Amino acid sequence: MSVFDEERARTYDSGARTYMAGYESLHDMARDGLAAYIEPQRNARVLLLGVGTGYEGEQLQQRFPAWQLIGVDPSEPMLSVARQRLKGVDLRLGVLDDFDDLVDLDGVLSVGVLHHLPSREQQPVLIQSIGRRLRPGGAVLVGCQVGPYREGSARLKALQARWRHQGMAAEEIEERARLFLTQTLPPTREQLDEWYRSAGLSSPEPLFSTAYFQLLAAHKV
Repeated sequence: MSVFDEERARTYDSGARTYMAGYESLHDMARDGLAAYIEPQRNARVLLLGVGTGYEGEQLQQRFPAWQLIGVDPSEPMLSVARQRLKGVDLRLGVLDDFDDLVDLDGVLSVGVLHHLPSREQQPVLIQSIGRRLRPGGAVLVGCQVGPYREGSARLKALQARWRHQGMAAEEIEERARLFLTQTLPPTREQLDEWYRSAGLSSPEPLFSTAYFQLLAAHKV
């Protein structure tokens, strides 16, 4: 799992914009995707799983003030930043299975969490846990890296070109590409489809996609 320490928390938002094309559009579509399932005026309970620095929560709070937002994150430094942004939001340190009261949720938004789990085996377990906690018809939007990555593939080359354009040194580009190929755990679409079916969720539909990242929408069947 990546280390989300104080330095990472301080630079996370700016770094994400540098390394991922369409960062703002991703979050725009996440808000629109949730609104497709949840009425904006409804007093809905929406979980931000991996709330991070609170950027997406701040946007949701401004657009949907009637929603009750709950943020969960295992990183205290990231939550410390979120607390400065999100007033009146229930922010909790931990992981989803630490909180038995998070049930009958109207929606779950989880961006950048699934591929950071420390093992492949934990990925379907998390999807199962999300499925159990949603009310029937509840929405789940997951943003994650989707594999597989292959050396020499067009999308890896496109990422390297983007990093080069952003001013990253050649050695760092080489190291980052190596990590993409050897240390990340992006699920495939086939795996995601299987995990969602097993969790009682509809087949995930892509709302947003970049060279390596997708935002997928589904609901509790």
